[in-house]
Amino acid sequence: MCSRIQVKFNLYFNIQYLLIMFRYRPEIDGLRAIAIIPVIFFHAGFEHFQGGFIGVDVFFVISGYLISSIIFRELSAGRFTLKNFYERRARRIIPALFLVLIVSFPMALLWMPPVDMLDFSQSLVAIPLFFSNFLFYSESGYFDSIMEVKPLFHTWSLAVEEQFYVLFPLLIIFLWKYKANVIIGITLVIFIASLIAAELFVHSDRMLAFFMLPTRAWELLLGFGVAFIEFHNATPLSKLFYKNLLSLLGLTLIAYSVFYFNENTLIPGVYALIPTVGTALIIMFSQDTHVGRLIGNRYFVGIGLLSYSAYLWHQPLFAFVRIYRFGDTKFGMFASAILITFILAFLTWKFVEKPFRDKSILNLRTVTLSFVVSGLFIISIGFFGVLSNGFESLYKSRLTETERIFFNNAKEISELRNNKSINNFPECFIKYSESDEFYQQFNNCFDKNGPAVVLMGDSHMGNVKRALSKTQKYNFIVSVSGHHCHPYHYYDENNISTCDFDNIHKFIKAQKLKISFLIYNQLGSYFLHDEKKDTLNHKSVDYAKKHIMEVDIKRINKILKYLNLINSNVKVIWLASWIEPRYPMNNPRKIVKYGIDNLDYIPNVVKMFSNIDQEIDNAIYDSGSEVAYIKLFDNRSKSNFLSLIENNCVTFNDKDHLSSCGEKIAGPIFHKKIQNSLNSVE
Repeated sequence: MCSRIQVKFNLYFNIQYLLIMFRYRPEIDGLRAIAIIPVIFFHAGFEHFQGGFIGVDVFFVISGYLISSIIFRELSAGRFTLKNFYERRARRIIPALFLVLIVSFPMALLWMPPVDMLDFSQSLVAIPLFFSNFLFYSESGYFDSIMEVKPLFHTWSLAVEEQFYVLFPLLIIFLWKYKANVIIGITLVIFIASLIAAELFVHSDRMLAFFMLPTRAWELLLGFGVAFIEFHNATPLSKLFYKNLLSLLGLTLIAYSVFYFNENTLIPGVYALIPTVGTALIIMFSQDTHVGRLIGNRYFVGIGLLSYSAYLWHQPLFAFVRIYRFGDTKFGMFASAILITFILAFLTWKFVEKPFRDKSILNLRTVTLSFVVSGLFIISIGFFGVLSNGFESLYKSRLTETERIFFNNAKEISELRNNKSINNFPECFIKYSESDEFYQQFNNCFDKNGPAVVLMGDSHMGNVKRALSKTQKYNFIVSVSGHHCHPYHYYDENNISTCDFDNIHKFIKAQKLKISFLIYNQLGSYFLHDEKKDTLNHKSVDYAKKHIMEVDIKRINKILKYLNLINSNVKVIWLASWIEPRYPMNNPRKIVKYGIDNLDYIPNVVKMFSNIDQEIDNAIYDSGSEVAYIKLFDNRSKSNFLSLIENNCVTFNDKDHLSSCGEKIAGPIFHKKIQNSLNSVE
């Protein structure tokens, strides 16, 4: 009798456990849809979804909640094992991920030049090991345009999650023997430390904060906190009115983030609390509410079920569209890519995700063997790609002789990206900083060489620096340059420049006797914009051929205003922005379609840069400024200072930067024009 009662009790307990364990909440899948749609639209470049990147933050909170809920329930029932936990995570994450990697490889091999194929190969090594966030952090910034053509870039978030999954269960197992307040106390300390670290690093090293687990852990731990509250039945409010209100607030916070955040929003610092707290509110309070019914409807749930596979597929598809069209993309192309994304997501979910998660279909041994074999296969391809410099020989075998000239030029970008030592600058070519070490170098170089030449500007100033270096006419140069180092940002409300213009001015004023003159140069495309204030730098070749964009006179005046401050202390020379080819000079196979044998500057671009020259001339004349302006385009002869191809030298290595041989040709021209300008002043 007792044994029967015991059996019934055990059966009842197991049924109740299963009901709790597998209680389905459709609004959670709906929340996944709310996360994935903005991410996809953001990566597609849809302008109204500039904050769509916060979908990843939403995913982190959901993931932390679901994983924590499973761990709590299994630990409380005495059923949790690390083996089962990691098996579930592997079955969930790896099959679809490896499929996308394998399918992406032949398209990358077909369309990507070695410089990009090398990066892709490195990704194939890093992703199966879940270290891709470290790789992409080392390469560039999340919001840099180069990331748009990295097919596997989005896997950084999977790496962060998997790193969390390795450590988090161990922490919970260790803490489980303690009381709830101890668990909450320790995890709260970690949460606060992670959030503080995120807020600090988002100002000093934004991409480290963006890509790394220590600065993202708080978002996952926020999900943990929601799960812990739910597990202990400690939800603070139960009245339906308040649940409706709070879940609506949560949805509003997410919507606000999607539509009002942009690339300048400092994420994942305290601003990320807006979408993540919104997510937490929806998870905690949306059951049986209007919001819960809205996002729990079958359409949102259907998208949510496909969200993981859709996340995996969308970025490769978008990247290959951009690579194949080389920026000449239209709305319809991305709309089609989104449709294909969800078709592939459905097929992957049905025929890959579901079978691999079903232990009755594929046992652990079969799953493990398939993961090991496919993982080693992917990593091997990646290693071979790295060792072969991005399958360079295979790529070159498909090129004509003319195309190979472009290819040899394009290899420079690979060297630049991999930080190879191609800049053999003299000892006294130094970078400005407010440090004791800099001032010691500065004074030593002054004692040795006399007054310095200061170079100010963005990456184009890097071209000027290397070009002047190759003339061997300059021994002491101080470079003041960096990302968006344009003085007009100094006067903007949202200063996105990496240059500290206040301290630069103070430095030049204090050291004016040790400075000969200053040269300013920048990317010219930023002076040209359309009616939506989008610059030429974001436009395709076809757009540039068909449109004349307006010159941003306000930006010119702001630069001149700042340069006048400098000119009151040392002579300033404003070196004109050179006309940009706008062609993909780093991609010989793409350049073919533009007529590789008779390639020349686009007439509309020449006209627009001539207009820039005219507006700068007018601004200097109207203001009575003594800043000297050096033109690189001769309006009378209609000729530029540099041809696109000179004696087997492709003078640009992408759509706007000078190549190494282009710098060598440009250097003496720059030097002569600078000296002529200085002599005319004297």
